[in-house]
Amino acid sequence: MAAAIPGAVLAGDRAASAAARIPGPAGVDTAAAEADLGARAATAEADRADTAAAEAGRAAQAATAEAGRADTAAAEDAPAHNTPHP
Repeated sequence: MAAAIPGAVLAGDRAASAAARIPGPAGVDTAAAEADLGARAATAEADRADTAAAEAGRAAQAATAEAGRADTAAAEDAPAHNTPHP
């Protein structure tokens, strides 16, 4: 499977292409619209990366909490060291 092309790169290529093939102000307007789409794509990609990082952080916190609960349960189940033997 081919690697995904970042949205900003793809839109930048499209903007350059539009400016080259569409003459005059229409080409400039089209290139600007393509560049704007690229900026929006880059923002969306950054937002997805931030969300993934936050989800990984929450998973790490949950794992730490679970480990703490397991340690507490083990400590509660362990016999006391100073318990007299019959």
